[in-house]
Amino acid sequence: MATKFTANYFTVLNKNGQNNLYRTDDIDFNELTFSFINRSQAAITFKGGENPSSLEFSMPFLRDGDIDPVKDFKFDNIDGWKPALLLNKKWAVWKFVCKNDIELLPGKSFSFVIKKILCKTINAGYFFIKTIAVPGYADLEPALSKALTIIEPESSKLSLPLGVSYTDLIYPINTQTDRPYAKVSRLKDSQFENAVLPIYLTYDAGSQIKNGFKLLFTTDTDIEIFKPGGEIKEASITIMFLFGSYPHQITTTDLGNYIEMNANQVGWKLRRNADSPSWKWIPDPQTIREFMSFSFNIRRLVTDMEAVEGISLMYVQVNNFGKFADHVFRFQLIKKVADTPMVSLQIVSPTEDLKSIRIGDGPNVKVKLSWNAILANKLEIAYSTRENQRIVFSTHPKEGAQLIELTQSDFELPIRPTAEITTFEATAYGANGSKKTTNLMLNVIQRTAEILSFIATPALTEHGVKTKVILSWDVSDASQLKLLRGEQEIDVTKTTSIEVTVDSPDEYKLVARSYGDVLQNVSKKLKLYTIGAQKSIPLDFYGDAKGDWPKTLIHRNDSENRRGLFVHCGRNHLYQIDGVGFRKVMALETKRGQFALHPEFLYLVVFYNGRKGKYVYGNAQYGDNPSDEQFNGYNNYVTEMKFSPDGGKLFCSFVEGDGTVKDPKTLQQVIAAKTFSKQYRLHYGWYSQPGGIGTPAIAFDEGSATVYFSSYAEKQIYNTKYNELDKINITKAAIAKEKVVAISESKKFNGAGKIFMNSEDDSSILMYDRTFPAGIAPEVLKINGVPTDMLLSADEKTLYLAYIKDNKVVAIDTKDSTKHVSYIVDTPSCLKLSSDGELLFVGNHRSRSLTVIKLNNNNISEPISLGANTGNPMVISIYEDKDRYTAYITKECYAERTNWAAEVIAPNTSHDMSVVTVYKPA
Repeated sequence: MATKFTANYFTVLNKNGQNNLYRTDDIDFNELTFSFINRSQAAITFKGGENPSSLEFSMPFLRDGDIDPVKDFKFDNIDGWKPALLLNKKWAVWKFVCKNDIELLPGKSFSFVIKKILCKTINAGYFFIKTIAVPGYADLEPALSKALTIIEPESSKLSLPLGVSYTDLIYPINTQTDRPYAKVSRLKDSQFENAVLPIYLTYDAGSQIKNGFKLLFTTDTDIEIFKPGGEIKEASITIMFLFGSYPHQITTTDLGNYIEMNANQVGWKLRRNADSPSWKWIPDPQTIREFMSFSFNIRRLVTDMEAVEGISLMYVQVNNFGKFADHVFRFQLIKKVADTPMVSLQIVSPTEDLKSIRIGDGPNVKVKLSWNAILANKLEIAYSTRENQRIVFSTHPKEGAQLIELTQSDFELPIRPTAEITTFEATAYGANGSKKTTNLMLNVIQRTAEILSFIATPALTEHGVKTKVILSWDVSDASQLKLLRGEQEIDVTKTTSIEVTVDSPDEYKLVARSYGDVLQNVSKKLKLYTIGAQKSIPLDFYGDAKGDWPKTLIHRNDSENRRGLFVHCGRNHLYQIDGVGFRKVMALETKRGQFALHPEFLYLVVFYNGRKGKYVYGNAQYGDNPSDEQFNGYNNYVTEMKFSPDGGKLFCSFVEGDGTVKDPKTLQQVIAAKTFSKQYRLHYGWYSQPGGIGTPAIAFDEGSATVYFSSYAEKQIYNTKYNELDKINITKAAIAKEKVVAISESKKFNGAGKIFMNSEDDSSILMYDRTFPAGIAPEVLKINGVPTDMLLSADEKTLYLAYIKDNKVVAIDTKDSTKHVSYIVDTPSCLKLSSDGELLFVGNHRSRSLTVIKLNNNNISEPISLGANTGNPMVISIYEDKDRYTAYITKECYAERTNWAAEVIAPNTSHDMSVVTVYKPA
């Protein structure tokens, strides 16, 4: 295969041995010597005869309109060669034809002298060379080029006072073109011929290796740039490269158009011809002050696919800079293959010495990386999460990967590291398949797995009917999930739900394994309850009439295995239900009747309004006919009556009048039996307080043997010991609120250490220390809405409140009242807890339904209808058997209290007590 001549076989030099032409009208001033030098290791023969060897050259940049001075060239030293002018192109071409064979030994040369060169242009250009029919060598097609610069010959001008340097031998990033990654190398004129700038072979116009540099000019003298006109010529700086396919040319013409160049100063305009290898910058008239610098950023010197290492030249021509002579600077550009790439990687956030982070660190703790890849054309950074998800960033990203740059600072990871030992791998890829990988490790401190939710949908199903139920969960920080049902174990890792079929109560356990070997596993149980067929016990219906809220009380005597359920329907009608039947005990023709059930003997005591001052009592367990007895001095309406937890006293509260008119002369009264025995005698009473409508609420704290009651008129709360027979010491504290609706009842002295109250006209919950210490104000918890019912959990850690007008049930932590959870329930009016504290039964006033909340899982059932026209639920009592809970719901029949948002619920047409059975897992 024939070889090609390269640029170092030819020189084109002026009389001073430079690649310059002088701009002048003197046709005899310029003279060039065109030489061929045998750089090979063997003789080269130029043939004469029938198929002679020839050389062609042209200089199209000298054309000035239609004038082409090349055709007028004269030649010396052309013995053995015959010149011929070719005019069949856009510009003149001279062809030198070999007359006879010429053998040129290695290192030998021959030259032609070119004269009569008219140069009026200021734009640099190429001397194009072709060889034809040289034995053993391919014809030069396209032509080989040698650059010629244009300068002024005026020797009277001052030398140009510019020092030239360059920085940033490589720009590896698209956007950060002003950051130096190499030391500044300031060069003197004498060093120009030896200045070498490495240009690395890239082959790819889109490569992030932006080969280039910053060309920096510094002056130690003021340079005034004049406005062109008349004799003043336009100032310019021209930067020119050698384009072509030969080793001495930096790149091809097409790829040369990718070169990016910009000026780092205001008032410089670029004049660029895409067919020319030069970039001409024209400054606005200005004064460049001494010791000031200006510069040009040159980037994206991309080589072609067949490029080989070699040395090229860059010319910088300065023309018409004020009173100073023109000048040409030369730089050698060496095309070379990049060495093995290098990459550095570090964590820079939140601190540079960061060694570990914690799972769950807040959003302010950001993990950021910085890296620097040198001599690389591709970079990938990868790491894996604890779920083995591979995260990849790349300068050439595939689908799903994120684009990065070869050098980047403060890169925030979009996916936080989670693996216990997270290893970042940064791999830089270079030429010829070379690569370099750097690893960096980060410790991620794990946290214990957490089961955020574990619920069933639906929450309750019909007993005995096969029903599909979705068990679903939300888990954090778990490496593995298992679902257990008895001995059965199912791996549910990477899932959020499973479908099961239920026809009876069941129990599932979800186990979450924490990451790592140190942290413990966690588990949560989910009990599946089923609902039996609902029953309804009819009660006497007296139409739509206002009456006291109904009541149910349950007593169980375990030693005799008997129970009694007593129902007060709200119109002084009292019923008893037991294991064998249902019967009406009594009906009183007076208003505001109340009853109380003795905790041990099943005593029943019913008070009624009696200006006659009578109370009714009887042994309800055996169905005795009630007796009545005069209660001297107290003949007002009774509003509340309760036995003390030890059964020793009966407490009753009264209001004078019918309780509907606020009258300062009326009395609020609390009385208590000094003792209460099987003889049903009330031997002692105390306390009366003047002051308006309303009556004290009564509550017991069994843990401290304390009874609490409130005064509406005084806005006080009182307490005393209920187990002291003869001594009554009353302590009081101001409540500064309206009528008290409920006071919490407690059984454990070591519970929250507080009593809780709510009032009907205020949305605050008051929390008092049990002992009412002097000067200590109550703690106030403000929750929007007015509660209608309140109860404590068995462990006294949670207070539950029903907010009827705000459609919510609120669970409050009794030790830290800032912690509370709301459940959305339609107009909750009454609450009751199961004995194990896992189920909260909620009566819904407006919808006349029952909702069951599984508190352990915050799992809320759909409302269970209690009958569309049989009254609104007001009181719930729960009876527990081994396999079930039975809820008894009593109701009221007063339409005025069913007016919700201007909507009146249909009036009642009947009255009953609903019985709902919920079956529980064994």
